[in-house]
Amino acid sequence: MMDTKYKLTLSQREGQVITVRMFGPLSVRVAERVLGPRDLGGVKPRRVLELLLVSNRAVTKDELIDDLWGDKPPRDPIATLEAYVSVLRSSLQPGVHRDDSLIATEPGAYRLVRDRAFIDADRFDEVIRSLPSLTGDERRAALNEACVLADGPLLQDERYAEWVQGPRRHYDRLRLEVHVAAAEANLADGDAALALDCAEKAMLVDRTCEPAYHAAMRAAGLLGRRDMILGFFTQCERVLNADLGVPPMAATSALRDQLIDEGRVVGAGVGLSTWSPASERPSVDAIWPLSRFQ
Repeated sequence: MMDTKYKLTLSQREGQVITVRMFGPLSVRVAERVLGPRDLGGVKPRRVLELLLVSNRAVTKDELIDDLWGDKPPRDPIATLEAYVSVLRSSLQPGVHRDDSLIATEPGAYRLVRDRAFIDADRFDEVIRSLPSLTGDERRAALNEACVLADGPLLQDERYAEWVQGPRRHYDRLRLEVHVAAAEANLADGDAALALDCAEKAMLVDRTCEPAYHAAMRAAGLLGRRDMILGFFTQCERVLNADLGVPPMAATSALRDQLIDEGRVVGAGVGLSTWSPASERPSVDAIWPLSRFQ
């Protein structure tokens, strides 16, 4: 659940012809066409686009060849790469001259002309840079927009490619911080439902993040859900023990007790059955946002 006004703000910013989604599965919208990973001319042309997307500079043909094939390039790698770029351009912008293409040719290299598209990661970076100068409602709105933008791992379908691991870790750290900060900002504004959504998304980035559990328990308290407070604490305790071999921080236990002792919260009985799917217990490797099962 995410406030629709932030989705509207995001859609208004996507007035450009090409919209590229790097968070989650790669997606490119060109006018009315939506291109998924399988609509970009094949695995290698798609990977060329991904490599250009994660680089904020011109990428040499030699670098692209190395990332595409490693130590097993084709017989004529330059010609093959150029063919892939041609296929990619045709898939993205049929009939558009290469001088006007999203992908520019430079001496011995290719570059993504980023100002010819709306790229969610670029907008996310812009929002992050703006945060130190924002306060109050403007800061909360920016944090919520960042949460809408970064709603999944960077280039999620490229699970094992070495070249994406560094950028993905960078954005995962930022996504975690943004989701927790947004949860806290929404709590301060009294929007418990939106705060809970942001907190749970933070848990999906790092399931051992105790500040995310703190925000989720406080949101559950505002919603009057004793069962969810205890459910979040139980989940935190289980995950920390499984992943790190440690108990929750004293502050986490103290927050649970404080919220329960306030006496304003009511709800279902305590136990895993209040938050896990019927007749199924969560495994140590699973983390399920509790509110999805209420």
